[in-house]
Amino acid sequence: MSKTDIQLRTIQRLETNIMKTVVSICEQYGFTYFISGGTYLGAVRHGGFIPWDDDIDLALPRKDYKELLKILSDELPDYYELVTYETKTDYNYLRAQIWDKRVSISLTDYDKPVTQPIWIDLFPLEGAPAPGLRRHIWKAKLNFFELMWGLSRIQESSNTHQGRSG
Repeated sequence: MSKTDIQLRTIQRLETNIMKTVVSICEQYGFTYFISGGTYLGAVRHGGFIPWDDDIDLALPRKDYKELLKILSDELPDYYELVTYETKTDYNYLRAQIWDKRVSISLTDYDKPVTQPIWIDLFPLEGAPAPGLRRHIWKAKLNFFELMWGLSRIQESSNTHQGRSG
């Protein structure tokens, strides 16, 4: 196993600890939760993590997600931090994250490396109206909000990905 593999396995182990803490809180309060995205794919296809995956994705129905965010700050150990666009002005994502403040990593996917604590992602799950006019309106609103979010990040994106125009 290479040094990089050992580092990745350590990150995955630490993230699993964060997930276990969040799952315990969800179960204590009766919240419904799911593993999602690459976490789900890794569990099914690899019996754990996708070998190169470096994060964990949990999703909750919107109602449970909102309630969980209200209580996490009081329920999490001091070394974990709930991060949302409401708690950090420079956090630009619509999902929440739980950070382990004891361990930071350098993210090199950007033109300028970014250092941040190890994390897991928390996503809200939305329901969709039944087919018909309400669903058509719902899709239009969703597309509008997605466009607005994308437009709000043009400057950040052009600064992060040099060589691409705004």
